[in-house]
Amino acid sequence: MQDTHTYEELQELLFRFESVLQSNGVRIEAGSSLERVSLQVMSMLEKYETEIQKQKDRVAIRDYFMEYMGYSDFIGKIVNCSESEHFEKLMPHLRLLNRAKVVDQHSKSLSTDQINNKLFELFVACLCISAGCESIDLDDPESSKGDNPDIMASFEGVMWGFGCKALQSDNHLTIFNNLESAVDQIKRSRSAIGIPVLSMKNVLDRNKFWPILYSPINGEAQFGAFLDTSSPCELAIKNATEIFRPVVEQFGSSGFSNLFQDPRVEGACLLYLPIASPIVHGSSFAPARINLFYLMRFFDVGRGTEILFQRLNHHLQVLR
Repeated sequence: MQDTHTYEELQELLFRFESVLQSNGVRIEAGSSLERVSLQVMSMLEKYETEIQKQKDRVAIRDYFMEYMGYSDFIGKIVNCSESEHFEKLMPHLRLLNRAKVVDQHSKSLSTDQINNKLFELFVACLCISAGCESIDLDDPESSKGDNPDIMASFEGVMWGFGCKALQSDNHLTIFNNLESAVDQIKRSRSAIGIPVLSMKNVLDRNKFWPILYSPINGEAQFGAFLDTSSPCELAIKNATEIFRPVVEQFGSSGFSNLFQDPRVEGACLLYLPIASPIVHGSSFAPARINLFYLMRFFDVGRGTEILFQRLNHHLQVLR
């Protein structure tokens, strides 16, 4: 699940991303967050060798790395599916990139940043295309009526509906309401089967995956690092299940049975856990992108769901 690349490789990825946008009539606009992060990628090597190593505010450095890796991951997903015959279906969402306050799907975003929520739909749609969907349709990002899943994609002749939601709070009622909204969209659609897909980027405790340790002598912040990626992956899944456990306890088996009673809705949700962690590398560390999907099962799920989950999770790991 770890993915590390040289800064030169990521700069080349940015050039390819800009080329894909331009060939589809989209330019990176001056003054946009998209431009700001793109310029950061261009100067990342220089910044790392000069400014970043000298800065003392390591909390800010951590956020800088997370945004950088999240952005690189996002544009990689877009580039990966840019040659697909289905790519044109993504254009209404791609045109939103210049208007987003937060572009990537790692950094936290405000509840008022609805465009970032739409970009999560774009992110999942890219994964569906890379995973080999036979057809795909996205709900219009500008005039969504809420009567269709955000994404409908066909796999092995079966039309799947994906209700994509970005959680803004770990409040129990808020989480259940998001599940309910996604389920309702699936039930009102022509999809044969569907599942909610929830982004956990705003509610995960990133201190668990990228710990800041404070010196008892001078109080200076230092990074804690992991020997490998298995520990932060386990911590991410544990954090997610801890968030959902009280939701299940509050609404009980009857509440979830009623929610998932329609046979077209799988009794589970797909959780997107975008994390980044420092991994020991020699005498220092290397920031690692460690994305993963976690299938949160409330009831038994079908074999087809397991297979599709594995396919999507595989393409989640691929940067390019």
